[in-house]
Amino acid sequence: MKAEAGGLKERRSQRKVMVLVFLFVLASGLFWIGKAFLDRCEPLYRPHPIPRETLQRNAVVNFDPFLIPLGMKSKYTLISLSFSLELPNGEEEKTMEQRMNEIRGFIYDTLREDFIRTEGIPSVQAVKEGVGRAVRLVLPGLQVKDVYISRFLAL
Repeated sequence: MKAEAGGLKERRSQRKVMVLVFLFVLASGLFWIGKAFLDRCEPLYRPHPIPRETLQRNAVVNFDPFLIPLGMKSKYTLISLSFSLELPNGEEEKTMEQRMNEIRGFIYDTLREDFIRTEGIPSVQAVKEGVGRAVRLVLPGLQVKDVYISRFLAL
């Protein structure tokens, strides 16, 4: 009787193992089938596409270097100056490029007069204001957003 009881227990444990293996295989199969089904279906929620806007940058006009004399009260003789102007739109850039020599002449004359009146080396802010003033004299109504000085040397 003990032998029958031991064999019965063995069969029950084998059935439990078989049921567990069967459930594992079934769960794995359902998982893979569900995953394949979800991959083929379109998602219920789609994020809206992000609108792309192009940012318009302001035009920047570069000027060749200037050599502008300083006044007699300064221990230096010349200022070497390079700068760029930032303009609000492209039309003004075209106008500036067409009249570049005239604009350069007005900038030179304005800065030379400013430098002769000052003692020593003028401030960078004074140079920026002088450039903006000269451009407004040549092209009334033209707005200069900013003046970027790339080189400012006293020689």
